Amino acid sequence: MEQYVNQLLNMSTRIGVLMLQSGAEIYRVEDSVHRIHMAYCAGESQVYCVPTTVIATVSLPGGENATRCVRVTGQKTNLSRMMALSDLCRRICLLKPDFDTVNREIDRILEMPVYTPWQTCLAWALVSMGFTMLFGGGFAEAALSLIPAVLVAMLSFPLARLQVNVYFNLLLESFCIGAVSMSFAFLLPGVHSDSIIIGVLMNLVPGLALTNCIRDVMAGDLTAGVSKLADVLLIAVSIALGAVGASSAVSLLMGVIGLG
Repeated sequence: MEQYVNQLLNMSTRIGVLMLQSGAEIYRVEDSVHRIHMAYCAGESQVYCVPTTVIATVSLPGGENATRCVRVTGQKTNLSRMMALSDLCRRICLLKPDFDTVNREIDRILEMPVYTPWQTCLAWALVSMGFTMLFGGGFAEAALSLIPAVLVAMLSFPLARLQVNVYFNLLLESFCIGAVSMSFAFLLPGVHSDSIIIGVLMNLVPGLALTNCIRDVMAGDLTAGVSKLADVLLIAVSIALGAVGASSAVSLLMGVIGLG
């Protein structure tokens, strides 16, 4: 019985952690893990999640109790994976497959293809062009926004492999966006760098995290909501510091070489 409980907890928390890492809301993760426990005849199930931890406790009719606590790291939005895991949870509750079958299905989901580098660069470019024009830029600014967008999209891959701190990541990326965009204003008179900077920076804005923060608070998960809000604010500060630092550095450099 003890082995059965441990296998159930390992499988359910694995799914919960992967859902959190993929961008799922707290209430969705807690509900999914709880339903998995009840599907496998748990007498009682308690699940508590915050953005960095999943804690699950089950008690079976035979009297066995066990708790598992898992640390969550490396969060990155992947809505396709999140939806696949949600669908797997529904199938688990309906069919109640054995644990080995479930783990093989989780492995298959983890092997699902993600966006290739060229697709990521293309997405960055299209988003940057659209927001640049939305924030008052013309066709020239929209075309120029492709350069910092693609450069920073390419920079994100080695930074991800190095597992650099996310806030330093954002600070460096926003600095590069600001530096390249500001240089256009000095080298090409008439170009408005502000719209370019804002347009490209929109790729870094944590829209999903902010939305989940509000939904968690409305669902009553105040601890998770406040911690996500703190994360969103730190991300915003990192982006702002990078852009302001780039503006100051480029202005100083152009003044030194006589272009300011």
